[in-house]
Amino acid sequence: PRVVAHVPYVGFAFMALADRGTRMALIGLPAALIALWSLVELARALRPRRTPDDGPAGVVPTRDPEMACA
Repeated sequence: PRVVAHVPYVGFAFMALADRGTRMALIGLPAALIALWSLVELARALRPRRTPDDGPAGVVPTRDPEMACA
């Protein structure tokens, strides 16, 4: 065999991937971000939808005429 071409510094990436901690971080970090994003989307989907008739956030509408503002 004869070397025809080479790509500099690729060996460093292969050496880093030989380390178990680096592999776990390389796989675990994106997996954790996807899981977090999925939980946020799930929480948004389960939250009740507000309509313009609901009024300001945190205010519970009342049907009592004595409590209504004129």
